[in-house]
Amino acid sequence: MTVGEAWVWLAVAVGLPVAALLLVLVAGRLAGGLHMTTRVFAAVHSLTLGVGSTAIVGAAYQMSSALLGARLWGERVIPWQLGIYLAGTGSLVAGFWYGSLVLLAWGGSLVTAAAWVYVAIMLRTAGRLRRRTGPTGSRQGRPQWVHALAMALATVNFGLVTTWGLVLALSMRYPLWPGLWAGHRGLVVHLALGLGGWFALMVVGVSYRLVPIVHGARIASQPRGVAVVALVTGAVLLAVAGALGRCGWALRLAAALIAPAGALYVWELARLLQHRRRRAPDLNVSHWWAVMGYTLVLATMGLGWAAGLVGPEHGERLGVLAAALFLAGWVVQAILGQLYKVTPFLMWYYRAFIPDVLQISRLPDLYAPRPGRLAFWLTNAGVVLMEYGIARADGGWATAGAVLLAAGCGLVAWKLGYSWLPGVVAGRLPFRWRRREGASG
Repeated sequence: MTVGEAWVWLAVAVGLPVAALLLVLVAGRLAGGLHMTTRVFAAVHSLTLGVGSTAIVGAAYQMSSALLGARLWGERVIPWQLGIYLAGTGSLVAGFWYGSLVLLAWGGSLVTAAAWVYVAIMLRTAGRLRRRTGPTGSRQGRPQWVHALAMALATVNFGLVTTWGLVLALSMRYPLWPGLWAGHRGLVVHLALGLGGWFALMVVGVSYRLVPIVHGARIASQPRGVAVVALVTGAVLLAVAGALGRCGWALRLAAALIAPAGALYVWELARLLQHRRRRAPDLNVSHWWAVMGYTLVLATMGLGWAAGLVGPEHGERLGVLAAALFLAGWVVQAILGQLYKVTPFLMWYYRAFIPDVLQISRLPDLYAPRPGRLAFWLTNAGVVLMEYGIARADGGWATAGAVLLAAGCGLVAWKLGYSWLPGVVAGRLPFRWRRREGASG
């Protein structure tokens, strides 16, 4: 196991069940309109920092050699960065949950520092690759604009969103920016940079790189992908400008841009999956289809609000619905789907229960184990039920949905995070640490 894989393991085995449990505890508040409370913020940040960002950073480190063809710059710093990031995330979530501004400031500072270390590592690594391969960024001379552009923008946004989050946390105690919390201005900026600038752009970039590699399909149109990245980036910039400048038309235009971006993204991703080489059951494919479904729903929400079809009295609830759907649905499904392909945990799960390695490769549903299929349906059913509860302002339905989601997340955590550990302890499963990223063992 490399340090990058350790990041991903922590996201799956620790972050996922903790975030799911906290979501169960605050789901009733979300349905009751009490979303601007510190305990809701704790649950949200356990998901965004403890699961989403931890998994993305770890996967980026793990796959850098395979995908970029360049050794990570600053590898010796990564274990220290992990410690700082974990301490910061734990302090931040605890600070929100217990209402401690000291823990908030301390945790936010550590997370922000660790985020900018990640930005420096990835940009320096990309710079090495560019010097080796030339301006096209590819050994074969073919431009890879989509994933390179999207991931570079997302990486910078990770530093920006954590910095802005620190400003918001400090503004809860010190008057750094009068009126920052009025009308949710600062929160809208934070959401735009985090959900759109960090998560959306990163998932788009990764999918344009990994889906063709994993499933043996070719991107039909690089310019269409660049258009998706441009539309999402434009929506983020407009949302930030609209919130800070109190400009309603900019916010509505930002929401409207989500529709064409989502439609183009779903078009390309669906085409890739339809032309994949392997037709056996594959949970990676199932999760991508779920992501596409949520993308279309979110695009419809944005277009409806931009067109004025949602009254002012329902606008805030629609925002809660969209944020919950994006984080608990879109982001979680995108991350869970990649765990079956880009991490070694699934193979370790099989090796813990099937001693014959050759028999594992002959499984007809190698990438669709039964616990994973159950987790897929539990998590998606939970999201739908939770959204129903929030829309109806019914805390019971929202909590029931969160319980189903937590059950699915717990099943994934057991299957990929813990099921193989007894085999390691007993010596049946080979396990050792590797200092270099890009190899597992």
